[in-house]
Amino acid sequence: LVQQFLDEFPWDDTEDQAEVTSEMARDIASERPMDRLLCGDVGFGKTEMAVRAAFRVVNGGGQVAVLVPTTILAEQHLATFRSRMADFPITVRGLSRYTSAAERKQTLEGLPLGHVDVVIGTHRILSKDVKFKRLGMVIIDEEQRFGVTHKEHFKKLRANVDMLTLTATPIPRTLHMSLSGVRDISALNAPPPGRQEVETVLGYREDDGEIQAAFRRELNRGGQIFFLHNRVTSIEAVCAHLRDIVPEARYAIGHGQMAAAELRDVMTAFREGEVDVLVATTIIENGVDVPTANTIFIDDADHFGLSELHQLRGRVGRGSVKAHCHLLVEKHKPLKQHARERLKALEEMNHLGAGFGISVKDLELRGAGNILGPQQSGHIAAVGYDMYCRLLKLTVERLAAGETSDRERPRFEETEAGCELEVGLRAFLPETWIEKADERLDALRALSQSPDSEILEQSFQGLRDRYGRPPAEAKELLRLFELKLPLDHARVKHLAWHGDRYVIQYSDAVAFEHLFAGQRPGGRQLDVRRIKPGVAHLVLPGHLADRPEKAVRWLEKLVQSSTG
Repeated sequence: LVQQFLDEFPWDDTEDQAEVTSEMARDIASERPMDRLLCGDVGFGKTEMAVRAAFRVVNGGGQVAVLVPTTILAEQHLATFRSRMADFPITVRGLSRYTSAAERKQTLEGLPLGHVDVVIGTHRILSKDVKFKRLGMVIIDEEQRFGVTHKEHFKKLRANVDMLTLTATPIPRTLHMSLSGVRDISALNAPPPGRQEVETVLGYREDDGEIQAAFRRELNRGGQIFFLHNRVTSIEAVCAHLRDIVPEARYAIGHGQMAAAELRDVMTAFREGEVDVLVATTIIENGVDVPTANTIFIDDADHFGLSELHQLRGRVGRGSVKAHCHLLVEKHKPLKQHARERLKALEEMNHLGAGFGISVKDLELRGAGNILGPQQSGHIAAVGYDMYCRLLKLTVERLAAGETSDRERPRFEETEAGCELEVGLRAFLPETWIEKADERLDALRALSQSPDSEILEQSFQGLRDRYGRPPAEAKELLRLFELKLPLDHARVKHLAWHGDRYVIQYSDAVAFEHLFAGQRPGGRQLDVRRIKPGVAHLVLPGHLADRPEKAVRWLEKLVQSSTG
């Protein structure tokens, strides 16, 4: 029966879709409850994957709840699920403010009796009067629109419920949990055939000429336009102004404070081509699928988050026609640093399937949040995301091993970034050279992840080209990264200068032995003293004691001769 349902899909699966279908089938068949994040840009097939997962659960005797953020998206999913499941004995119901009182009563009575297989709704399905007989799966669409409390609601109803989360741009907390292995993650990266990138440009809201030209370009090719203005108090005035500069277009206004029937009529008119320009608030962010709408203006774009901007941009470009996204800001208003970074990232990441990259950038800008608490983002710029992940992993491993204290634990085990060097030198990237903290972190990450000296030099040359002549501290840092490469290869974990010697901690005795084997600097036998397993002292020649700069140069020559 499941194969028959899959065969009714009218298009051929992409490789990604076939892989995700197999992954979810394994998850649903497993005894362990599924907790999978499915990432994919608008129109890449997330809904079809959700429909297939829901069908498997219903076919196995379970019920499915689909939680969506808006009534418009609820209506669209309701139509999609009913259409796909029309040939099978499956009852699909909706719960939103579009649902009539009679339908709502029938649904609430049918769920605890098992007469309703799939319920699709907004926050209404989180209410206490919504009860299930055998809830088997919860599908959360556009999860960035919900808080932690909403997502945990269903787990309280049934401890082993399968969870499937759909999003184009996961919030930092969810993305981090997936990247760090707490949740499973799948991605739909392959675009549908014929899709083109959405051209994204930054403009001024006072530039009537630009708006007029873009409107007429879209209207002349028979298309439609979204104009997003997110303030209900002034939306009428904005619409009136647009009518003045492009009077030949047909306009309609849509926002969340309108009556349900009135809003539904507006959206239907736009979907059926009776309206050329829809002036709306962010209610269009989810669930508005109009293939002929291929230009969107986002007014006051600096007021939106990065993920929200990408989501709004996804309203256009759903067909094979070239689409355009205009980000409008005030001409004489200085942009805040984070707003400038968000807009720049959106301009640069306009390729198909950019949602995942945008979410990673959002994770860097906003932080990963609290895995065990309600905060869905939080600042991690002080340590950087890589170090945050390593520290978190170490902490989880220690707790799992029953450890409660860090006392008497060697420092070198604090990091998995290779050999840690303490050599008594001033080696860092000064603020006077690279002013912004996040750019310094990016630069350090690039240098530390260089696999060989050639790529390391290329990375440093890029910094030199971008920021000018490097200061002495930065040059010393480059030398230490060059020294670190062979030490990493020899599995040296920590090397610290102690005046007359280097204290070295290592994990591979054979590799360490090879590092200094046969070394006779200046014709003298090298003084390497094994203190205990994994720890040795490399005694410096007398003339190098308490001279860290010369000691490092001496060590560089030793290491180079052993690896040369």
